[in-house]
Amino acid sequence: MNYIMEIFIFSFIFIILASSFNLLLGLGGLFSIAHSIFYGLGAYFSALLVAHTEMPVLLAMLLSMILTGMFSLLLAIPTLRVSGDYLAIASLGFSIVLIDMLSNFEFTGGSAGLTGIKKIEIFGWGFTESWMFAVFTGGIAALVLALINWIAKSPFGRLLRGIREDETATMGLGKNVFLIRISVFVMASALAGLAGGLYAHYFRFLSPDGFGLSNTITIICMVVIGGIGTLWGPVIGAFILMGLPELLRFLTLPPNMIGPLQQILFVVIVLLFIYLRPNGIIGVKSKCKESGEQTKLESTEEGVVIR
Repeated sequence: MNYIMEIFIFSFIFIILASSFNLLLGLGGLFSIAHSIFYGLGAYFSALLVAHTEMPVLLAMLLSMILTGMFSLLLAIPTLRVSGDYLAIASLGFSIVLIDMLSNFEFTGGSAGLTGIKKIEIFGWGFTESWMFAVFTGGIAALVLALINWIAKSPFGRLLRGIREDETATMGLGKNVFLIRISVFVMASALAGLAGGLYAHYFRFLSPDGFGLSNTITIICMVVIGGIGTLWGPVIGAFILMGLPELLRFLTLPPNMIGPLQQILFVVIVLLFIYLRPNGIIGVKSKCKESGEQTKLESTEEGVVIR
C-alpha cells in the first residue's frame, strides 16, 4: 500500500513540475533546460532553512519558493532578452554549474547527499501514513493547476500568448516583452521550487544526481505526451510516465532486470506517443478563420488552456 501511495506522491510532484514547465513553454514559448535544477534548489533551500533556523516546514517551503524564484533571475535577466536556442544552451550550462556546486559544497552534503530532513508538520500534526501525504500533495497539485489556469485566462496570460505568437506585434503595442518573460520564468521556477520542497520533506534525502538533465528530460516528455499548452496534458503525462513503468515491479522478474526494463519501457512509451500522437493526448491543433481582413487563431481541441 505504501508503495502505491509513493507512486501517487511522485506523480503529484511531477504534475506540479510538468505543469509549471508547461506554463513556461506552452504559454510563454520559452524552452529552458534548467527547470529541474530549480526543483532541486527548492528542495535544498527548504531542507537547509528548517535545519539551520528550525522554522516550521510549511514556512520554509514558502520561503524556498521565493528564494528559488529570486535565484532564477540569475539566468533570466541575462538570457531572456532573446529566447530559442540561446536560452536552451544558457540554461543547460547553468544547470551543469549548479549541479557541480551542490555536489561540492559541504553544507549541502556534497555528492553523498543531504540526510535527516524534517518531515512536514501542520500545527504540530505530522503525516504518519503515506496516504496522508499523498492527499496533501494532491491538494497542492490541484491548487497549482487552478493557479495556472487562472494565469492563462488572465490579461497577463493573453500577453504571454501574444508574445509567443508574434513578439514584434506585442512590442508594437507598447508592452515590455522582457519584463513579461522574466515574470513567467520566475513564476515557473518558484512552482518548481515548491515541488522540490514537497520532495525533500517526504523522502528526507537529497542528492544532486536527482536533479540533473535526465530529470528535465522526464518533465519535457510528460508535457509532450500529454499535450503542450493544455491544462490536463501534464497531468496525464505525469501519471503515464510515473505509473506504467512501475507496473513491471508487480511481475515475477529478477530485481536486477526491473531497472533496465523500466528505462526501456519509458523510451518505448515516449516514442509511441510521439509517433501516434505528435500533438499529445490532449493535443493542440490550430486553424485560421478569416473574417474580412482579420484572421483569428483558435484551438480546436477540448481541454486546451491556451486560447
